[in-house]
Amino acid sequence: MDRRESAVAFNEQGRQLHAAGDIAGAETAYRAAIAAAPEWSVPVYNLGLVYKYERRWAESLEYNRRAAELAPDEASWWNLGIAATALSNWPEARRAWAACGMDVPPGDGPPEFNWGSTPVRLNPDGDGEVVWARRLDPARARIANVPLPASGFHWGDIVLNDGAIEGERVVSRRAITHTPTRSFPRGWRPRRRRI
Repeated sequence: MDRRESAVAFNEQGRQLHAAGDIAGAETAYRAAIAAAPEWSVPVYNLGLVYKYERRWAESLEYNRRAAELAPDEASWWNLGIAATALSNWPEARRAWAACGMDVPPGDGPPEFNWGSTPVRLNPDGDGEVVWARRLDPARARIANVPLPASGFHWGDIVLNDGAIEGERVVSRRAITHTPTRSFPRGWRPRRRRI
């Protein structure tokens, strides 16, 4: 078996382990695939995706950046933008959104796109509640209604919005998709709006 075939086998093993919930095994398999074929973007992207779902933002940023450098595509740039936003790395987030073809507003801090209302799912890994939010940029939204107390979120909180579609709401006979929130790094709380 040559190095590329070995990388393909390790990548597939990583995919299966990740689907089965074996994060450590998936990480090991993807790292073996990367070692066997360091120029192949797929296992690099997959490892960045594992880190995104595990909320390991610094590692997600690193591996999605590497994947985007190896084979620039919207998925790598999108996940890079989410990780950069989670880390408040605004220059990198702006670069990622621009690479996705978006007109990024000028500035140095958090980009303010003001994309209107969107439903978001709070706590998507548990009893997720769907609330309405104002989309600030591709990865952040400000909660626009009062969530249930058990959610741990409040009106006006800014949450990290993944962008992956998880369902839809119908408004005036038009379907609007909703997306899950992801947690920010440990010690970081959603930004509260002062009343």
